[in-house]
Amino acid sequence: MALATLVPPGVVVADIGTDHAYLPIYLVQSGQVMRAVAADISPGSLESARQAVTAAGLEERISLRLGSGLSVLTPGEAEIVVIAGLGSTTIADIVALEPEVATSAQAFLLQPMTKPGDLRRRLTSLGLTLKDEKLVLDKGRFYVTMVATPGTMPAFPEELLEIGPYLAAHPDPMLPAYLTYRIEQEKKVRAKTCFAKSAAARARSELASHRINAWREMLYVCQWKLRS
Repeated sequence: MALATLVPPGVVVADIGTDHAYLPIYLVQSGQVMRAVAADISPGSLESARQAVTAAGLEERISLRLGSGLSVLTPGEAEIVVIAGLGSTTIADIVALEPEVATSAQAFLLQPMTKPGDLRRRLTSLGLTLKDEKLVLDKGRFYVTMVATPGTMPAFPEELLEIGPYLAAHPDPMLPAYLTYRIEQEKKVRAKTCFAKSAAARARSELASHRINAWREMLYVCQWKLRS
């Protein structure tokens, strides 16, 4: 429940794509929040959520909604909106489709399954800016949780947007392993593209080299900070 640690106490939280409603149930049962919205586009998933909410005796405090993305909410209804377990493009599209709801929220907690850098790049067009990031390691796989709020996103270098500006600024013990993993990924990309003839492949190879060099320096700084 790493996401739960980022939810401020006493707010109304909406979990979009709730599946079994584990997060809303945990937040309400623990007393961290008094009310929550659990929403899903899948009738089957929402039925699973309904059964879990009923079993927990929380029907009066967790509102179940069937629908697509933020369309299940009215502007200002939820102070914190959680969208986790989806791809970066899907998450960004969900936010983009309901700008009034998006800009009325205090914050979004976003945890993409893939390509977190792509989601960071979309934040500007969504009227959101990063406020914090956390690394999660689950079953050998890294995930990034982002806290985004309405506002103007500062300009960051490409290699920093890909890794996470807040992760780099406030490294935790998992960051060296994450950086090492990402460096190895880029090495594989470079090995596949360095002798390619197409301009696009050569450009991707150059980008891989740039990222590797930048992230090696970031790794050195991160290790130094963690030792200090």
